[in-house]
Amino acid sequence: MLRFLLLTLTVFTFLSFHSFGQQISDVRIDKKFESEYLTDVLSQIEENSSVKFFYDPAWLGNVRVSGEYSGASLRSALEDWTANTRLNYHFYDAYNVVLYLRSDLLSTLNLAGLKDTDFIVVGDSTNAVSGTAVSVRGTIRNGQTNEPLLGASVYVDELASGTVTNAAGRFSLQLLPGDYHVRVSHVTLQQEAKRMFVFGPGEFQLDLYEKTIQLEGVTIAGQAPDINVKGIQMGTVQLQVEDVKKLPAFLGEVDIIKSLTLLPGVSTVGEGTTGLNVRGGTADQNLILLDKAPVYNTSHLFGFFSIFSPDATDDVTIYKAGIPANLGSRVSSVVEVKQKSGNKEKFGSQGGIGLVASRLMVEGPIKEGKSSFIVAARKSYVNYLFDTFIKVEELVGNKAGFWDLSGKLDFSLSDRLSLTASGYVSKDNFTIANESSFDYQNGLGSAELGYVFSENLLGGLSVAYSDYQYQLGDLQLTDPYKVSSGVGQLDVKADVTKYTERQTLQFGGGTTFYDFKPGHRSGINADTQITPVALPEQQSQESFLYANDEINLNETWSVMAGLRYSMYRSYGPADVFVYAGERPGRTSTLTDTLQYSGNETIKTYSGLEPRLSLRYSLDEETSLKASYNRIYQYIHLVSNTTAITPYDIWMGSNYYLMPLIADQYSIGYFKNYDDNTWETSAEVYFKDIDNLVDYKDGADLVLNPTLETELIQGRGMAYGLELLVKRSKGKLNGWASYTYSRTLRKMEGADRESTINKGNWFPSYYDKPHDLTLSGSYKATRRWTISSNFTYSTGRPFSVPENGFLFDGVLVGNYTERNNGRIPDYHRLDLAFTLDTSLKIEKLWESSWTFAVYNVYGRKNAYSVFFKDTADARPTAYKLAILGAAFPSITYNFKF
Repeated sequence: MLRFLLLTLTVFTFLSFHSFGQQISDVRIDKKFESEYLTDVLSQIEENSSVKFFYDPAWLGNVRVSGEYSGASLRSALEDWTANTRLNYHFYDAYNVVLYLRSDLLSTLNLAGLKDTDFIVVGDSTNAVSGTAVSVRGTIRNGQTNEPLLGASVYVDELASGTVTNAAGRFSLQLLPGDYHVRVSHVTLQQEAKRMFVFGPGEFQLDLYEKTIQLEGVTIAGQAPDINVKGIQMGTVQLQVEDVKKLPAFLGEVDIIKSLTLLPGVSTVGEGTTGLNVRGGTADQNLILLDKAPVYNTSHLFGFFSIFSPDATDDVTIYKAGIPANLGSRVSSVVEVKQKSGNKEKFGSQGGIGLVASRLMVEGPIKEGKSSFIVAARKSYVNYLFDTFIKVEELVGNKAGFWDLSGKLDFSLSDRLSLTASGYVSKDNFTIANESSFDYQNGLGSAELGYVFSENLLGGLSVAYSDYQYQLGDLQLTDPYKVSSGVGQLDVKADVTKYTERQTLQFGGGTTFYDFKPGHRSGINADTQITPVALPEQQSQESFLYANDEINLNETWSVMAGLRYSMYRSYGPADVFVYAGERPGRTSTLTDTLQYSGNETIKTYSGLEPRLSLRYSLDEETSLKASYNRIYQYIHLVSNTTAITPYDIWMGSNYYLMPLIADQYSIGYFKNYDDNTWETSAEVYFKDIDNLVDYKDGADLVLNPTLETELIQGRGMAYGLELLVKRSKGKLNGWASYTYSRTLRKMEGADRESTINKGNWFPSYYDKPHDLTLSGSYKATRRWTISSNFTYSTGRPFSVPENGFLFDGVLVGNYTERNNGRIPDYHRLDLAFTLDTSLKIEKLWESSWTFAVYNVYGRKNAYSVFFKDTADARPTAYKLAILGAAFPSITYNFKF
C-alpha cells in the first residue's frame, strides 16, 4: 500500500515537468520482441518519446513480452502485454500511464478524478471484500518532527462525519469497501485532501506539514493559502521561523519578535528598544507566551537582539484582533511562541556562528518513537569583539553580554496520555563607562498534560511559571549601590476541546498568582554605608472561566463566539495609604494608613469579556469579516520612558489603580487572485480603552512608597486602516503593507496637577500615523537568494518646551503641552544574500552563509530629541541616533 501511495505521489510530482514532445497517441510500436522483460520494453518507449510509465516493479515481476508489431498503437500493445496477467493500465493524461494490479473492485473506481488530488489504498486490492464494514486505522504525524499529532481531524465527506486522533496520533474508522474522499487537518498544520480506496481492513500513515506561503523573506506559516479568505479569525498571523532566518538582521542575529514589525499594525518606537506596539498599544499591553509561560522581557541588550533562539523555535502566532476567549489578560495582542519538539526518531543538531554570538541546538529521542528532547544555547562575545578587533576609545569601560539556554521534553505516555515540559533561562549584563550597570534575567518553565477522553473529546492541564528580575547600579559614587526589582507569576490552566463535524467547542478556566517586587536598594561593597530601602512586595490573583465555540454554519457563514469571565483580587500583607479626597493627591494629603494581614483581600475587580468573530463568503476567493472583543488587563508597567527599561516597575491593580478595559471593533475585506498567488486585504479597526495609565509631569517612579500619587488614569483610543498586498509564488515574491493609524490619550483629573494637556486629547508616544513596509526576495539561482526590507514610518511624538530657564546652571524646560512635536520620519533599507553551500542530496550536513547589511544607506534615524541651552537660555533641539551607520554582518549556519 505504501509503495502504491509513493508511486502515485511520484505521478503528481512529475506532471508539471513533462516535455511537450511525442504524446501517447503519437507512439507507434515497430519492433519484434522475443521474451523481453516488460520493464525493459517500457524503458525503451520512455527513451524514445515523452511518455512516462508509473508502476511498482514488484507488480510487473517476471512479465515478459513476445511478438512482432508494425505501427501498433500503445493502447493495443498494452492490451496484449497485460493480457493473462494481474496488470491493468490507466492513461492518466496525454503523457503519463499508470500500471496497477487488477481487482473487481478497482475496476469500478473512477480513476479519472485523480488529477487534482492524491490517493491512499487501504487493504489488498487483489483480495477485495464487499458488503462488510472493515476497520480502517491510521496514524497522523507532524512531517517535520515525526511526532504523532493529538487532535487531528479525519473527516469522510461521503459519511458527513469523522473522528479525531488520540495522543499517539492514532484513529480508527469502520467503512464499507469503496471510494471515499477524506480530509485530514490539524489547527497548526496544512489540511490534506485524499482519495481513499478501501479494499479491506488495513492501516496507513499520513504526515501533515506546516502551511506555508513561500515568501523567502518571511514565510507566513500555519495558514492554508486561502486561510485569509476562508478562516474565521482576522488580525491573526503566523510566522515560520525557518524563513525568518533569511531576513536581513542587525549584526546577523535573527530577531523573531522584531520580524513581527514587518506586519501591518505592528511597530516599535525605534532601534535598540524592547517591546512591540500593536495597533497603538503600549509594550505592556502584549501578552507574550513561550509554551504557555509568560515572558516579561523579550530582548537581549535592551532590544538589539531577541531572547528566542531561532533554532529551537517552531512558529510564532500573533493575535491582533478577534482574540479567542481562551486567551486574555492583555488588551492589545497575544503572541504565542512555540518551541520545537525534539525528533523522536534520530539525533540531530544545528546552529550558527555570527559576529557577536554563536548558537547551538541538539535534539533526539530519549526512547525511540516515544519521547524526545531538544536543548538550545546561545552565548555572545561582544566584549571580545570590541576589545580585540574594534578598539574604540569611546567604548573603553563599556561591557555588554548575554546568554540563554532553553529546552523541551516530549513524552507519549500512552495512546491517550502525553506530557511536555519546557524551560528557559537567560541573563543580560551591560556596563556603561564603569559608571552605570544594568542586569536582567528571565526564568521560565511550563508543563502540559494532554489526555484523550474519546475520539472527539480532548483535555489538557498546564502549569507555567515565570520569574523576571532586573537591577541597575550606580558605580561612580564613593559608595556605589544597586536597585533591583522584579515580578513572578504562576499559572494553572485546564482546557477541554470537543470536535464535531462543523463545530469546535472549547471551554476551561485557570488562575494566576502574581508576586510584584517594586524595588530594593542596597550597597554593593561589603563595607557600604548605604541604608537599605525595600518597598513591600505586592501579591494578587487573577482567575478566569471561558467558553469558545467555532461553528461553520454553511458554506457562506461561519461564526466564532466566546465569553470569558475574569476575576482579580489584590491581597495582603500590605499597608494602604489613605488621602484626603476621592483620589490620591500629593503626599502631604495623606491622612491614614489601612493595614491588611496575609491573604486578606484589599481590592477586587471582575468583568465579562465577550468575543465575537464573523465571516461571510462572497465567493471562493472573497470574504468579509468582522470581530469584536472586550479584554480586561489587571497588571501594568509603570514607566515614563518610551521603551521598557530597568527603571520601569511592574505592578498589579490595587486599591487605587484600576484595570484597563479595552473594546476593539474590526471589519475587513479579503480577496485572493490567481489560485491564491496574490493575496489582498483591507482591515479597519477602532479600539477604546478605559483606565489607561499615565504619569504626572515630573513624576518620581523609582523606590517611591506613595507611587499612586504620581499616576493618572484616563481614556485612550486607537483607530486605523491596514492594507496588504502579497505575492506568494515565483522566483520574485514578497509583500507590501501600509498602515494608517492614530493613538490618542485624554487625561482629565480632578485638579490641574492630575490633568494633562488641559484635559484635551493628545497623541501617545507610539502614535505614528503612516507606516509602510516592503519585503521581498528573489531566488537568483538555485544557491543564491537575495532578500530585502524597506520600512518607512512617521516620526513619533515628543514634548517641546515652550521656553526655559536656568536653575543652578541647568536648563529647565517649561512644557505646556504633552507630545506636541515629532522627531524626523524613520526609514531604513536592509539587504541580505544567502548562499547554500551544496546542492547535493547526499551530504554529511547542510550549511549556508548569510551576508547582510542593516541600514544600507546609513540613515541616522532619530531615537529621541533633547534640548540644550544657548547663551540666551533658549532651548535648542538636538536629535539622538542609536544606529547612524550601515552595519554589515556575516553568519555561518549549519545543520546535521
